[in-house]
Amino acid sequence: MKRHIQKLVSFILILSIICGLGQTAFAAAFTDVSLSAWYAQAVEYVFENGLMSGTGGGKFSPGVPMTRAMLVTVLYRMDGSPAPAKPHGFSDVPSGAYYERAVAWAAENGIVSGIGGGRFGSESHITRQDLTVMLYRYSNFKGYDISAADSLADFSDSSRVAGYARQAIQWAVGAGIMHGDSGRLMPSGDATRAQVAVMLMQFAQNVVNAEPAPAPERNQLQITVNGQSFHGELYDNETAKAFASMLPMTLSMQELNGNEKYHYFDSSFPANPSRPSGIHTGNLMLYGNNCLVLFYEDFTTSYSYTPIGRLDNPTGLERALGSDGAQITFSSER
Repeated sequence: MKRHIQKLVSFILILSIICGLGQTAFAAAFTDVSLSAWYAQAVEYVFENGLMSGTGGGKFSPGVPMTRAMLVTVLYRMDGSPAPAKPHGFSDVPSGAYYERAVAWAAENGIVSGIGGGRFGSESHITRQDLTVMLYRYSNFKGYDISAADSLADFSDSSRVAGYARQAIQWAVGAGIMHGDSGRLMPSGDATRAQVAVMLMQFAQNVVNAEPAPAPERNQLQITVNGQSFHGELYDNETAKAFASMLPMTLSMQELNGNEKYHYFDSSFPANPSRPSGIHTGNLMLYGNNCLVLFYEDFTTSYSYTPIGRLDNPTGLERALGSDGAQITFSSER
């Protein structure tokens, strides 16, 4: 009996040493992260999963603001660091910068659109609302569930959320990614490295590892020009729904700039314009509230549009449309 007790005590001591070594190893990784800190578990998570590393000298720098370049690099790592297919097009992203490929990937997939003037704002501090917008766009790109939403009524500064970020923050709060502090969201405040670590861990737990959302029903789009048909989809927004209600129809569309055909309607559509990260061949968009635009070339633009739909394989679209005005038939079926 005495021998069994001695073995049990020895096992407990060994187990305690192993657990202690685990905590010591993590504590030693960053001298400025206390094991009792509210963000300690999150820092351990992002560190062990290769999403964030230290800032040098054995420090994590939890209170240092995160830059836009840092965050886009984190998202790029989350996606496995795939090779981008196109250059980023931003004037302030130097060739060879550690975040160059990450920015190109994010711009290509609609996760970032820059800060205007052809600039990405690499070294600018990222605000809490811009952080949330990037996570929201990344989720949409990956097909994660973005249906969660909160009214934000419980937050005293909800009126300070920018219009472009409101839907993203409603989603983040509803999904348990963003909780605020003392009843405040502080949307325009800088996001610190500790805050980013916590949001990334909660994002992984509540969104990435959650049950996948059912695939949305797809509205088919067909465009026929000069006897040639192209197929794609209409997006799930109010503009696309209003457009779909008018189909089928044939429009006389005019040529503009060697990259698009356009048609002005007599009536207006519901619109929610934003500047796209890039225009792609086969994009169907609304300019203003009554100008339908079909693009047949890839390029970047400073103009804002409301997306309506896109073609899956637009190969040959430019040739079919020709260099002058064209008669184009639009049809849709669910």
